[in-house]
Amino acid sequence: MAKTKNVLPPRQHLIGSHWSATAPMDRDKHFRVVNIGRARGSDEGVDFIELEAVLSGRRRQVPKEELMDPSLWRSDWK
Repeated sequence: MAKTKNVLPPRQHLIGSHWSATAPMDRDKHFRVVNIGRARGSDEGVDFIELEAVLSGRRRQVPKEELMDPSLWRSDWK
């Protein structure tokens, strides 16, 4: 059975939401959304999500499609 995509919360609830990487990234596993980005000239929608690692404070930008992939990310800290 194929996994369904993660569902992103509405834009106003996305900032501050918690996410866990299915595999640690540079020893970081738990992240919170700190920013939502759009491509230049785009007035609506989300193009990328900026995540901040809880322990190290390192930030990374991921395309929204990557965050919606359950093989890479899980919503909440698990």
